[in-house]
Amino acid sequence: MSSTKSAPSSAATRSPRTSSSTRLARSSASASVGRKGDQPKWGIKLAETRGQLPVYVRRTEGGKWFYNGLYEVTSHTTDPTIIRPRLLPPKIVAIDRLVFLKRCAA
Repeated sequence: MSSTKSAPSSAATRSPRTSSSTRLARSSASASVGRKGDQPKWGIKLAETRGQLPVYVRRTEGGKWFYNGLYEVTSHTTDPTIIRPRLLPPKIVAIDRLVFLKRCAA
């Protein structure tokens, strides 16, 4: 079914990049993880990441990635009632999970 939980154990093996759909605020962010290919697998790794991780964003699909700072995973969800409002057809039609992040203190 769906879950919402704090980030548990293992760390991702590579620095995850968030898509242009990432909503960034001064101290928090959320990453929408897609359903194509191995995206769900990497979304789980991101959700399970502990500690600081670098976050990169891009302003346009296929565009250049920009470093946005260090963040920590605070929680994640696969709950369709939380995900559904984030869908933006025709571009974003399938989200596997949302991963919520907070900016690390400087």
